[in-house]
Amino acid sequence: MIAKKWGLCSHTLLIKWLKRYPIDPELLSLGCVIPSNLEMLSEEKDQKKLLEDEILRLKKALEIEKLRSRAFEKLIEITEKEEGISILKKDGAKQ
Repeated sequence: MIAKKWGLCSHTLLIKWLKRYPIDPELLSLGCVIPSNLEMLSEEKDQKKLLEDEILRLKKALEIEKLRSRAFEKLIEITEKEEGISILKKDGAKQ
């Protein structure tokens, strides 16, 4: 956010400056509010890991629902064949 605010070409430049010119948070008036550079990177990695875990969970849930949907389709198909009735509405139903 700081790199964007000040028009820096990349955030890596800001990280290099922070390494070269470390800031003592105790000297800053907002020291207790501003997280250190390492804390911010750690939080970003944690957030990325959480999002990746959520994506995996949702992919698994989608696969399970696809299988479930296919099972219902097969059940309807078998029931329609054995009972000789139409369970699903066909195109052109009454308006």
